[in-house]
Amino acid sequence: MVGINKSSGMGITNQLNNTHKQVKKFLEELTTGQKVNDASDDPAALVVSEKMRAQISGYLKDLANIQDEISLAQTAEGTAASVQDAVGRIDELAVQSANATLTSEDRMAIQQEIDSLNEFIADASKTTFNEQPIATNLAPDAIGTAGIDVVADPAGAITSAREAGSNVASIRSGIGAQINSMEGRINNLAVAAENTMAAESRIRDADFAESMMNLVQTQIKERSGVAMLAQFNMQQSTILKLLE
Repeated sequence: MVGINKSSGMGITNQLNNTHKQVKKFLEELTTGQKVNDASDDPAALVVSEKMRAQISGYLKDLANIQDEISLAQTAEGTAASVQDAVGRIDELAVQSANATLTSEDRMAIQQEIDSLNEFIADASKTTFNEQPIATNLAPDAIGTAGIDVVADPAGAITSAREAGSNVASIRSGIGAQINSMEGRINNLAVAAENTMAAESRIRDADFAESMMNLVQTQIKERSGVAMLAQFNMQQSTILKLLE
């Protein structure tokens, strides 16, 4: 009879230990907000979750990289806009120089301003982003303002200024297209990251209502187990006294 009682007591103890582990698990779920906190909770789910987390990390890094690329492109666009303003002023001066009432001295004064504008354009073409040149294609030689001479050829100066303006506009258009493309990539990556996060959350995150319900039910079982064990120990104590 005593052996049977001891076996029953071990069964109650084992069941109580298991229940205690479940209580601890549900408490951990409520504390961390995750139903999978280590490999023992759900090995397969953990593998899938970690793979998704790696994908999410990759998406976020790609997003950061593209944001940096957009910043670079926006800096180049700002430089190009300044250069286009300067080229626009050169165009105005070239048209002004074609006025038949101007003297050679007048055109020389206009040429001095054009030369200053070309110096500004040359400086702008040296713009860098993180120590990388990003505007070399805006240099006077590249866009076509370097050879403009309103003293020697007023009509040719107008043609060159118009071509330079078209060249800069084309560069700006290209930059704008790049920015639009990168913004599209950002949107796609953001959607992919959001969907993957949602999927990973469904795998790993706890349902608080469910976890709370499980905790309450398991705590009731735990208290019942403690009461059963206490009753068993009391019975064992009574039996031992009777056997004395």
